[in-house]
Amino acid sequence: MSSHISNPSSRVELVEDVKRIILGYLSLYTDLQALCLTSKSWNRIATEYLYRRVVLEVRAQDGQLALFRQCVDSGARKHLVHTRSLSLLNLLPWEFGTVSSADCPMDEATRNALMSGILQDIPSNKLREFRYVAWDHGYMDPNLVSLLKEHQQSIDSLHVLRGDSRKLISPKTRRVTVAFRGEHDQTHKFLQFALALPALDSLSILFLEGWTQKVHKYWGDGHNISAFADQKIVARTLMLDGCMPDTFDSALPYVFDLSRVTKLALSDCKLDLLQHLSSSRELQNLTDVEIRTPEHFDETAGENARALFLKNQSLQHLRLHINGLHSVSLDPQDTPDATPYLWPLHPRLKTLSLLDLYREGDNEHFPFIVEPEFQQICSHFSALEQLGLCFYDFDIPRSEAEKRFSYVIKILEPIERLKNLKILHLYQDRVRTVRPSTPQVHICEIHQEFATRFFQWAHHRCPLLEVLIWGTYEENFHQEAWQVTEDAKQGRDTSDCGVDRAPQQCFVKKLVELEDGTSQIAGASRVTRSRIRHDFPELQILSYETGRHIETRLADEAVR
Repeated sequence: MSSHISNPSSRVELVEDVKRIILGYLSLYTDLQALCLTSKSWNRIATEYLYRRVVLEVRAQDGQLALFRQCVDSGARKHLVHTRSLSLLNLLPWEFGTVSSADCPMDEATRNALMSGILQDIPSNKLREFRYVAWDHGYMDPNLVSLLKEHQQSIDSLHVLRGDSRKLISPKTRRVTVAFRGEHDQTHKFLQFALALPALDSLSILFLEGWTQKVHKYWGDGHNISAFADQKIVARTLMLDGCMPDTFDSALPYVFDLSRVTKLALSDCKLDLLQHLSSSRELQNLTDVEIRTPEHFDETAGENARALFLKNQSLQHLRLHINGLHSVSLDPQDTPDATPYLWPLHPRLKTLSLLDLYREGDNEHFPFIVEPEFQQICSHFSALEQLGLCFYDFDIPRSEAEKRFSYVIKILEPIERLKNLKILHLYQDRVRTVRPSTPQVHICEIHQEFATRFFQWAHHRCPLLEVLIWGTYEENFHQEAWQVTEDAKQGRDTSDCGVDRAPQQCFVKKLVELEDGTSQIAGASRVTRSRIRHDFPELQILSYETGRHIETRLADEAVR
């Protein structure tokens, strides 16, 4: 018996351009690390891709920052010439992920010294993107600002939540995230920062810790507003997170050039803001709107939303995650004197995500859209490609699964009219009470069985539908645990139940080609969120989920 080993010299070596195309499909650090460690022929180019984007958790005493410093000192310094993005994440363990060593935080002086050393090691004018994401701790050291200003004038994307980043603004800056907290920040500092901005592609502003009467008075002073007369803030994408006084809200058309805004995101805001926006004659070019707030949605908010939508005939993507959406009907038959607030958008809307935070997770009733409203949406919004709605969970015995599958699919039947639909997202509460008779693994199995049944039903009715998302993504389980306690207070019997996080599950339609050239459903493949983002980059509905704080959203973007 003999073995034959092929001559290595006879193997076909892929040209570098082909390797770069392949590496473009690798979105996970571990994949790149594996190539660096196991393949000599791929090592050089894979290392280049690995170091292009450096993401470090900097809070822990023996965490990623210290380990990266060791790597640099051991020979990796030469690879920093490839670095284009640097993200320093000073977050608590549950904000960043499972970081056990973060229980022992590094002292501030050591952390700043290590971060400064890394910035000094990166060759000048290589960085295009810089993030410093922190929350209630860890202002960015002014020395880091000085190093960036002196050595990295190439930065065009700047995301700093703690620290004075105004000195880093330059004519090259295109994307900015900034936070303002306290009286001085929300008045004089905001004005100085705004006047330093060039025209931007994206601007995200966080207003933290509320506001005071001094802030209210400042923005009610016409003299302060007049400073923007010839220099309004220009940004195509504008995100405002947090509440400001009504004097600031009414000043928005004077502070921002709203005619240039095409994507608008409002978070944790007052719904009265819609009145000021809908009355603006400039805000008429929106293509994408997102509103997420615990404020209660009522008829007045619906009227203001309808007025805003009427003025923006190019709007294609809409996400409303608001308390009390169920209280304003979407059925035209219920509103004979006026069309429902969504109806101005029905010929062209491609993305619709509706989540009533008040009713979220109430499995005793069909979530807030009742069947007549659901049928009206599916009948009139024929251009929809992405749809997200609250829905039932499957906390049921297996013996009842088949009956429940048929019932749920019956309710979902109207989506067969949505021939362009590509993804359906069924929102769930982020925690659930788990009875001994229905353990977590059992519930997940039922979800996958339902996904297979659903794809089998939808395959010929909605041929473009490939993705089903079940549940809501949430980084922090502990934030939601109180809701289970509240349920018990309301008289629900949870004495024999455990409390568990309801994991989000992503399913992709799995097809098998038949001999006659047709195809049939072979099942539903459970995949990761990152795989959905990678394989279906046009499906953005996953990126906009309630419960994701801005610091964790920025951290998530850093590691995509």
